[in-house]
This record gives sequence, structure tokens and C-alpha cells, in this order.
Amino acid sequence: MLKHTFAVILLFCALMVHAQEDISFSADRPGNSTGVDIMPQWKIQWETGVAYEWAERGNEQGITLNNSLFRLGLTNNCELRFQIDNALAHTAGGDWNYGVANVALGTKVKLFDGWKGVPKVSLMGNILIPGGKKHSFLPQHAGGQLHLLFQNDVCSWFNVGYDIGGDWNGDKANPDCFLAACFNFQPADKLSCFFESYNYFSSDKQWYDKKFLCATEIGAAYMVAPRVQIDLAADMHFNQPRNYFSVAFGVAWQIN
Repeated sequence: MLKHTFAVILLFCALMVHAQEDISFSADRPGNSTGVDIMPQWKIQWETGVAYEWAERGNEQGITLNNSLFRLGLTNNCELRFQIDNALAHTAGGDWNYGVANVALGTKVKLFDGWKGVPKVSLMGNILIPGGKKHSFLPQHAGGQLHLLFQNDVCSWFNVGYDIGGDWNGDKANPDCFLAACFNFQPADKLSCFFESYNYFSSDKQWYDKKFLCATEIGAAYMVAPRVQIDLAADMHFNQPRNYFSVAFGVAWQIN
């Protein structure tokens, strides 16, 4: 009886080790650019966090109380995405206003696995859900995002990602052009760091009375468990670097 019990325990431990080795984890947070990786089939991941931003113009302050992205792997090459953000905003001489700041439904599809110097390629598309006049943080009309995502794996601990696309915010006819480059480092097995430049180009003035926004973000992520990652990141706008900053903390959890 003791031999059988010991054999069962060994088999259980072997299965657990195999299960841990088979875990495939990747997160789309932190950062403004999006990675090429797709969720494994039928795996569900919740990526959430809080953020604080401050802008000198009008002493504007904003707190993202919860930005949640849910990702579901439909196939090995396609995932379903749902995002909802809740924000608290304040302007000089005004009150704090709370509301839903973003609702989006979309997908990400793997197009190419990469080969030698040719990058991996994925396509991401989102529909921004309008809120009408009752929700001041949401657009009055439906918007969207369509981005091509690229990644070159330089070596085992370093890769470069590129994000190119258009954003329709639902409040104006012409889209904003989005361009980003992200440099990812992995100095240790559980620790990763990144530096990215992300940029918006618009047909009208909206960022500090300019038609473009040039910004950077730096951050790091740490795997506290095989399916759980925590992260910390900070942003700065090059348009007026002393007049804007933001910090964010988040968690990504692969639920099953």
C-alpha cells in the first residue's frame, strides 16, 4: 500500500512539473504599444491596473481607478479582447468627476511567426463603444483601432516591437496615426524591462495645441508566480516634458 501511495505522489509531482513547463504567459501591459503574442486556445487572462496622470495646463489631474483588459484565446492564432476603464478626473476650479472612460471590444490575430530577420506579425482591431451624451468620458459615436504589430527577436533576452496603426476616437472624422517602438530586455528569468517611444499624429491640434504627441514610457514587470505578473511604469511627453507625467501599477493574471 505504501509503495502504491508513493508511486501516486511521484506521478502527481511529475504531472505538476509538466503542467508548469507548459504554461505560456505573455501580457500586453504595461506600455502603450501592444505585443504580437496571442493567448493560448481557451486560456483567459485578466490584465488590470491603476494609474495617475497630471498635466500643468489647467492643473488637470486624472486617476484611472481600474483599467481592465480581458483576453480569451479562441484558436492558437486568434484571441478575443474586451477592455473597460473607470476614471476619476479633475480640472482647475472644478469638481472631481467619475465615469467609464473606455469600453472596447476587439481581436488580435497572428499573421506570421517570423523567420530569421523577418519579424513576427499580428493584427489588432478594436471597436470603441460610444456612451452618448450621458457619459462625458466616452465618445458620442463609435470609434475604432486598427494596428499592425511587429516583433524582431534579437537574442534570447532582447527583442524590439513595432506598433503602427490608426485610431478613430469617435468624436472626429479623421483618424490619428499611431507609431511606437518598444525595446524589451530580460535581465533575469522573472524580470523584464522595457523602454518605448510612442507617438500620435493628428489632422488637427489637440496636444498642447500641436498636431502631434511624442512621448516615452519606461517600466518593468516581474513574475511573482507562473501565471501572475506585476508591473510598474512611468510616462513623459516630449512636447512639454515638465508639464506632464503619469505613473501606473498593474497585474496580469492568467486565470486558467
